[in-house]
Amino acid sequence: MALCDLWPSYTVGLYKNETLTPLSEPMGLLEVSLLGGLPALGAMLGTAMVGWLMHWFGKKRTGVILSLHYIASWVMITTTGSPAVVLAARLVAGVAQGGFCVFGPAFVSEIAESSIRGTLAAGPIALFHLGALLSYLLGWFQSYTNILHILLAISVFGLVLQLLVVESPIYLLQCGREAEARTSIALYRGTRETSEAVLEELSRLKRQLSLNVELVLLENPDEERQSIEVLQLKKTKEEIIWESKPKTPAWKLLFTNPVSRRAIFIVLSTISLEVFMGMMAIQVYARTLFELAAPGVSSNLCSVLLAVVLFCGSATTVVLADRAGRRILLISSSALVSLCMLGLGVLLQTGVGPTWLKAALLLMYCYTFDYGAGSIPFVLLAEMFLPEVHRYALLVAVEWMWFLSFLVIALFNALVIVINLYGLFYCFACVAVINVVFCYYVVPETKGLSAEQIQEVLRRECSK
Repeated sequence: MALCDLWPSYTVGLYKNETLTPLSEPMGLLEVSLLGGLPALGAMLGTAMVGWLMHWFGKKRTGVILSLHYIASWVMITTTGSPAVVLAARLVAGVAQGGFCVFGPAFVSEIAESSIRGTLAAGPIALFHLGALLSYLLGWFQSYTNILHILLAISVFGLVLQLLVVESPIYLLQCGREAEARTSIALYRGTRETSEAVLEELSRLKRQLSLNVELVLLENPDEERQSIEVLQLKKTKEEIIWESKPKTPAWKLLFTNPVSRRAIFIVLSTISLEVFMGMMAIQVYARTLFELAAPGVSSNLCSVLLAVVLFCGSATTVVLADRAGRRILLISSSALVSLCMLGLGVLLQTGVGPTWLKAALLLMYCYTFDYGAGSIPFVLLAEMFLPEVHRYALLVAVEWMWFLSFLVIALFNALVIVINLYGLFYCFACVAVINVVFCYYVVPETKGLSAEQIQEVLRRECSK
């Protein structure tokens, strides 16, 4: 994803150059804007369709389909000299971008153990920044043609990895393929199919899939009926009578079930506050600020430094998410972001202090944002929903994220004119403070909790 996202950053100049462009004609201002913007439009389409793909084709085949989009886009760019075809290829790649934003958290939530779920959910963000580092290095040291061939080879390798993936046990259970689900669990747990751990996990997943059915248990016809919320395995020497109401459609449960409503409220709120803390806009102005702080250093080196800092931030999340917990990372990250943005705003408004301090604060902002506020919302997205509503929650959350990101980028330049750059940094600092308060009072700690335990925590919060 990062290789696709950041490819224009070192290609735009070449495409605009009337002498060196590899295209039939240089790109104009509108085409250059579309080169970076069309993937976001494609991502909204990919986000909308991936839930349907996962429902009907499963996680493995969905991953293969999305990987083919990347391959198709790089083949189109490699073999064409037409600006229109290049732009169409960017739209195709965007479909995969949006699809994988939903696919990744969905797959992690279905295969990860509670003890490592936070690490696995934060891992893709760290790998994204590692991809950003690789992308900047390719742009620095490789030619246009070599870069395209390398990116195509990486996409083919990604397709091979998707073909080797074992299908999610939850999808297999939903299809009635219990034996294959048991095999899948055994592989992801690294143990035998007949082991107690696998059988317990299989039982847990079957109960989890039935949480949206109201069940009634009668242990003795003369005793009072008791409502229960989970399926139970066979019980000997007891008379069990099951009564069930028709299942509510999963998409409806997301908005009618109080627990799911609270979960989607928490996730959408943290994602919204994350976007409005300004990382997308900061990245737009990062090169300008680096040039101001270190005019003698190449922009390529500055880009690489930025990618390294972002990777370190997300790597910190991978290490600490299942040790320190979600809340402490969110709260401490947002608090430090507010201090960095406040300091940077003061320096830009007053013009005091050495120029290198602006670069240092920008790098510190990127690190502190990424280890908590920029990563943990996606960990929460991966673990706070029941399997049957999870794909719909992912769809809503990722579409919302793409929309807000577009909104921030589209309005940023106009806001700079109205309230100046330092004024925007003050706004970002205020949003970070709001995130501290929201996470302290609203976001529950989910570290090490199973899906059922998380649902119980949310249920208690709803009953308050």
